[in-house]
Amino acid sequence: MNTLKNIFLVLTIVAQLAAIIFAFVNVSVTFTFLGIFALSLAMLFGLLIKERRREKEEENQHDDRHY
Repeated sequence: MNTLKNIFLVLTIVAQLAAIIFAFVNVSVTFTFLGIFALSLAMLFGLLIKERRREKEEENQHDDRHY
């Protein structure tokens, strides 16, 4: 899971930088990189939400507040 998050994080950064660079060169390629950026950012958020839910579930399973 950690490797997948790192891959999407790097892909997000690279796509955003490429979109900025290509904004001055070729606008159609810029929109392609912005689309890749949006998809990778959505996947990254999805992974983070999924991981947080799993952590919360594990925390609830090991909760000793109910004597």
